Amino acid sequence: MQEKFILDVCCGGRMFWENKNHPNTIYQDIREDVLPLKEQYGMNFSVEPDVIGDFRKMVFEDKKFKLVIFDPPHLMLNKTAWMAKKYGTIKDTDFEADLQAGFKECWRVLDDYGTLIFKWNDQSVAIEKVKPFFPDKPIIFNRIGTKGKSTYWFVFMKIPKSKEQLIALNQNSPTASSDEEELISVNRDANASPNFAKGETSVNSNIKLNSQVLLQARCNLK
Repeated sequence: MQEKFILDVCCGGRMFWENKNHPNTIYQDIREDVLPLKEQYGMNFSVEPDVIGDFRKMVFEDKKFKLVIFDPPHLMLNKTAWMAKKYGTIKDTDFEADLQAGFKECWRVLDDYGTLIFKWNDQSVAIEKVKPFFPDKPIIFNRIGTKGKSTYWFVFMKIPKSKEQLIALNQNSPTASSDEEELISVNRDANASPNFAKGETSVNSNIKLNSQVLLQARCNLK
């Protein structure tokens, strides 16, 4: 069995895949549905994932994949509409919470120095409402079409953060990774406890201690 180091978290009909059965890829979707177009025209519009799963809470371990593809539903459609059956719908859903959870999970299962590809269309929801949930700044960006009818592609690389960058995440990034959250939590605990370091309460001693705790915690995570 070939190693699976690529994940499509909501694959749908795998329509932008050159090889719709790539040997190193796990295709996941929350549903399985064989649509009439496949039977009538031989077109791959059926939803036949390898794994039935929810991108908001995935079963895969941390840092398992080198490449993660995130192309979630983006249209406000009635569930009975043909386009909804084909692409899914965000109507009557808390899509903002879903996107936030999805990005966090994609980042969690992505290995260090791995690549995340994200696709979005702004017909129903502007891209500006989605960007706050990005796990990091994208490396590459492309837009096809005009505003309101555009498809966006973003490429992210999961570059490990330095100690200073992790401390900056204390400003509460909504999609901090599990490793980052653990380090941030350690930092918050150190700041919150005046007796954390043998009763020392001075600003300088707390800053020194926080740095040591973060460094030790980061080493333990490796």
